[in-house]
Amino acid sequence: DINEEKLPVGISLAVELPRGISNESHIKTRLKALKAKGINTAFCGTLTAFELAREQGFETVAHFGSNVYSSYSANYYKEKGVKATLLSTEILLKDALKISADIEKGIISYGRLPLMLTRNCPVKNRKNCSECGRAETLIDRKGESFPVMCRNGYSELYNSKVIWLADRQNELRGLDFQLLYFTNETPEE
Repeated sequence: DINEEKLPVGISLAVELPRGISNESHIKTRLKALKAKGINTAFCGTLTAFELAREQGFETVAHFGSNVYSSYSANYYKEKGVKATLLSTEILLKDALKISADIEKGIISYGRLPLMLTRNCPVKNRKNCSECGRAETLIDRKGESFPVMCRNGYSELYNSKVIWLADRQNELRGLDFQLLYFTNETPEE
C-alpha cells in the first residue's frame, strides 16, 4: 500500500501493470486506489494493461513488453495515445538513438531484465509460497543466481546479471528518459 507521507517530493511516480493479468477486477480496484493517491501514469506492456489503465484515466507508457524496436512501432504507440515508450531491451543503443518518432523514448539503464513469465512457479517443488515469501532464486549449472518473484498468480524469472549503463551517460543523451528498474535490491544496494 502507498503511504502519502512517505512519497518522494518532486518525483513523479508511475504504476507498472503486471504482464500477467488473470483478475482484471483486482487490477481495476488497485488502479482506482493508486489514482486516488495521485499517481497518474501507468507502464503497460500488454493490450489488456493499456485498456485497464486508460479506463481508469491513466496516461500510459509502453514498457519493454510492448517490444518497441523501430520508428514505425514507436509512432504506432504515439497514434494510440501513449505518452512515452520504453524501447525494447533487445535494441542496440546505436539503433535506439536512430528511432525517429514524435514520442518520448527511453531505455532501462539499470536493473534485472525479466526473462520468463509463467503460471507454474519454478521453485514450488522445493518450497511453497509461504516458505519462500514470493521471492526465491534458481541457481543454474554455472552457479548463476536468477531471482524468481511472484505476484498476481504468476512467477517471473529475472536475469542473473544487472544492466548498468551509468558509465555511458554521454551515449544516452539522445534519449528522453532512463528507467531504473528495481526488483530485489536491498535498501543499501
